[in-house]
Amino acid sequence: MRNKIAFFLLMSAVAVLAALAVDLPVLRALHGVTVHENDAYRMFRVMGFLPGWLLVALAFGLLDAPRLRRMWMMAAGVILSGAAGEVLKLAFRRQRPTTLDCLYQYVPWHGLSTAGLSLPSTHVIVAFGGAWVLCRLHPRGWPVWVALATGCAVTRVISRAHFVSDCVAAALVSYAVVWLVNRWWTPRAPSE
Repeated sequence: MRNKIAFFLLMSAVAVLAALAVDLPVLRALHGVTVHENDAYRMFRVMGFLPGWLLVALAFGLLDAPRLRRMWMMAAGVILSGAAGEVLKLAFRRQRPTTLDCLYQYVPWHGLSTAGLSLPSTHVIVAFGGAWVLCRLHPRGWPVWVALATGCAVTRVISRAHFVSDCVAAALVSYAVVWLVNRWWTPRAPSE
């Protein structure tokens, strides 16, 4: 178990470092790009909308009564992922991409507001929180679940609301949160 956690942490560090390396080139490449908010854009964008995932959790509850494990797992996965994102934004205090002149700007402490902060993307962390729960509950659908959450990340980057690293960090943090939620909710054999 410790080896798997160490491997996840190592690969997460590599992924975040790679994302940091492309943040500025991607931001510059998107300069002047106009985002046309068509139906596909909106579909992917709303994957990061928490109430949408809570409706999915409610649907699981209606399907699974009296066993409500899937409902609670979905609700906990997206709520705790979103909460982790908000706490991390307060800790990192990195501002949204606003200029092409410098890579990152950090905001001094000004209370519990996360307005204008970017690391990690809360929309993406919620989208991936829901996707990772669905991957646990319905693993054969993983390409669809991950594609939907990745689409949300793409909308956040192309609209220049987030850096690539904000989205990569969000996906990784939500994976860890959902892993913990799954461990808590998965029945275990009694220890001998």
